[in-house]
Amino acid sequence: SVVVYTITVTNHVPDGVSGATVTDNVPAILQQASWTCVATGTVCTPNGTGNISDSINLPLNATATYTLTATLSETASGTLTNAATVAVPSGVTDPVPANNTAIDSDTIVAKLTITTQTLPKGVIGSAYAAQVAATGGQQPNTWSVSAGSLPAGLQLNPANGQFSGQPTTAGDSTFTLRVTDQSGQTAERQFTVTIDPPPLSITTAAQLPSGTVGMFFLLRLPASCRHAPYTWILDTPTMPPGLNLPGSGVISGTPASAGPFTFTVTVRDSQNRTAQRDFSINILVQLTITTPAALQNATVGSAYSVTFDASGGPPPEGN
Repeated sequence: SVVVYTITVTNHVPDGVSGATVTDNVPAILQQASWTCVATGTVCTPNGTGNISDSINLPLNATATYTLTATLSETASGTLTNAATVAVPSGVTDPVPANNTAIDSDTIVAKLTITTQTLPKGVIGSAYAAQVAATGGQQPNTWSVSAGSLPAGLQLNPANGQFSGQPTTAGDSTFTLRVTDQSGQTAERQFTVTIDPPPLSITTAAQLPSGTVGMFFLLRLPASCRHAPYTWILDTPTMPPGLNLPGSGVISGTPASAGPFTFTVTVRDSQNRTAQRDFSINILVQLTITTPAALQNATVGSAYSVTFDASGGPPPEGN
């Protein structure tokens, strides 16, 4: 920021002074210092750069006004103190020497700056959380969007710079954030937030419904994502004999062998993203009544008992 000092030198003593020296050693944290001088009743050096060191004559009521302009370093902090003096030449007595020095001290308020460089990606339907930060200025700060718009579903807390919400739309959103401090100082920075679609996932449970030898089996494997179509790939050649998995993701066929089987499937979407899952399936022997069709003979008036047997099918619950 630009700092301007006005230094006025006046002689109110009837006896004038010749060769008085006006001095202002510019503080190191001030850069690119330059100055001008306008005089009434005397003559001064009209302009210069850096420190002021000017020899002037000061008759009664003569005035010299110096205007010093400099740039405050952006890294400056603490207190800025500047002192200007006027000194009479050797052998001259100043009846009021106490008023020959003027000192100005100011607390430096650092430049308000947004320090956050980037914001994280988000995912549709998932909670989003991020916070921007700033340094310098005078607290408290207020945050706002000065250009563009936030991703749909997100909100910005103006009091603390926190983002929250659940994104609803995929894509890139570019916007400019503005922070304003208590004194009205502002800073801005542009951000781009990318919202991705939900990750590709296979939603079918790992344990598939059982099949039966000799009976037609049909099951579609669904996936969750917005980038259809999907391509299904059998990663391990251990499908039950008689069943097939084409690229459409529909398991079909007539099982030819009983037993437990495991296999791995990968699905790929139109964005070339993949998801993988291991599946298990039990192929059962078809349920069959094994008791012979011709039962043993019975006798009138005599107790009769026969036990029917079966094999195959799913085991009883709990076994």
